[in-house]
Amino acid sequence: MEYISHLENLCEENKLSFLAHAYVFYKNFHLSKEHLLKSICKYLNIIKKLKSSTYVADVENFEVSQKCFLHLLFCLNKMSRKWSRWEKDNFLASLHNATNKMMILTKHFEKVKS
Repeated sequence: MEYISHLENLCEENKLSFLAHAYVFYKNFHLSKEHLLKSICKYLNIIKKLKSSTYVADVENFEVSQKCFLHLLFCLNKMSRKWSRWEKDNFLASLHNATNKMMILTKHFEKVKS
């Protein structure tokens, strides 16, 4: 809840910082999902030709997720061209803060699971 409150405040107070947090969150989700699907497929020795109903759905979802992530990067690049040096520096600093918050959140959930 604390992290969600933090994001709500950022959304109103510092839009660039909120954008950095959203980017880091989505990037981590995207990379985790890719790693998870590849690990499952490797473990089960699944290939697309088997036409496993859940595998095909997961692959299609992942492909859509991958396209969304690439679109996000494209939009972010296009937006950042108009930013001042201060805005770019603020966004980059916010990426570090967002990554640190995400690491803390991840460690918290690992402790809760144990």
